[in-house]
Amino acid sequence: MLTLLADKSKEKRHPEIAKALSRIDTQPAWDGLLAAVADRKFAFQARRWAALSMGEARYPRATPVLAKVLSDDRDEQGIRSNMVSALASLGSPEAWAAIGAAAGGGNKSVATSAVQAMAGSKDAAQIARVIEIAGKPGHAQRETALSQIRYRKLAGAGPTLRAVIRDVSSTADVRTTAVTALKATDEKLEAEDITALWAAYERERDRRARGRLADALIEGGFADKARIPALIDGLDADKNPSWFANVKLLRHLTGQKLGPENEYSRDKKARKAELDKWREWWAQQPKATND
Repeated sequence: MLTLLADKSKEKRHPEIAKALSRIDTQPAWDGLLAAVADRKFAFQARRWAALSMGEARYPRATPVLAKVLSDDRDEQGIRSNMVSALASLGSPEAWAAIGAAAGGGNKSVATSAVQAMAGSKDAAQIARVIEIAGKPGHAQRETALSQIRYRKLAGAGPTLRAVIRDVSSTADVRTTAVTALKATDEKLEAEDITALWAAYERERDRRARGRLADALIEGGFADKARIPALIDGLDADKNPSWFANVKLLRHLTGQKLGPENEYSRDKKARKAELDKWREWWAQQPKATND
């Protein structure tokens, strides 16, 4: 079986061979699996399944070998990502230490795999580490951590997510991902969160980013009708590229369905006529509502 594992022409059978060797549970079988993982001359599937089989069997002597391959920037990305999975199955403190180091490494794909493994664990310390990464400005895996909090509904992330939303240096993408993560964990946005989102919306000049912030405000229950005049003033497609974000917020605040159906509907003249309906509608509102 070890001979077959070393035979690249038998790569399709390597998963079952590696699993069988782990079940044999003799030292020569384990040594053969360890050798396959460490030796780049072995086929990808042989190395991959040797690692995964030892992880699944929780063979403790595999940890240093798997960790060494994981930390080797010269090895191929796919193999290193599989080392993350195998180490996560082992679940020892040493295995998690190796995964944690990879999460801060320079290979984006491997680091992403590491953060995902930490977030998917049952280990409270690893989940806390993911939440910590989510709160770190400049961390290369910050958005991955935020997305994992949202996807896995990780408890205990609320204070960190609020800090991200309120941090003036947070980008629109980071801030809005934090909003969706907060909602996914069954927490409501607080008044200070909404204020921070609105301030970011006013500062933002990128059309796509502003659209995401508008969606986040709507998702968070934005209800400040005092902003209606400013939003209507911004309904100028020539001066404001993100005018449709204003339309979405106006529809949310007022319940009206005025304005173009989407930002690409109809020609320029027809769009202007549709946007003018918002001004006409606002002019007809009672003075008390204006105030």
